[in-house]
Amino acid sequence: MGKVVAEIFLDGEAVRFEGTLPASLHELLALIEHSLAETGRVMAAVTIDGRAVEAGVDAAAYAAARRIEIASVSVADAVAQVAAACARSAGELRAPALALCESVLREPWPDAAPKLAALGGRLGDLFRELGSLGHVPNYAALTGEFGAALERWMDAFAARDAAGVCLCFDTMLIPLLDRLAGPPPATAR
Repeated sequence: MGKVVAEIFLDGEAVRFEGTLPASLHELLALIEHSLAETGRVMAAVTIDGRAVEAGVDAAAYAAARRIEIASVSVADAVAQVAAACARSAGELRAPALALCESVLREPWPDAAPKLAALGGRLGDLFRELGSLGHVPNYAALTGEFGAALERWMDAFAARDAAGVCLCFDTMLIPLLDRLAGPPPATAR
């Protein structure tokens, strides 16, 4: 059985439910998300009693909530926000990637490997973020190229092939980071 929450707001407007509220925050957000999808919007932020909600909110926080606020944005704005975040990340990764690529050929593998692994983690984070744009026509090809380049880089890393890692950076990843950090890709027609 659901519970009564004092207040639920979507984009500043009170939301009223007939009957009882969903039993969990997950169920509540699924209902809101479905409703937003019909209007071309997506959830941008959720707060419970003024505290930002991240993944994995426990049931107690939902059960004790006095006020739940949900903010939404248009799908176009959400895409633009993710694209901007990807561009920032790509720009921030370029210089460290170049510097590391230069030094990895001069260092023994045991010294270079942890640095490469850390950079690989950051590249993986960027790929996951970029992956959320994979359904957008002008990002689909770029996402695929980045995934292929990252896979090739991981193969070279797993083989402990410093030259292969650097070649992948130089010929694939750096150009892709440059493309990502630049203006958004042109819309496919």
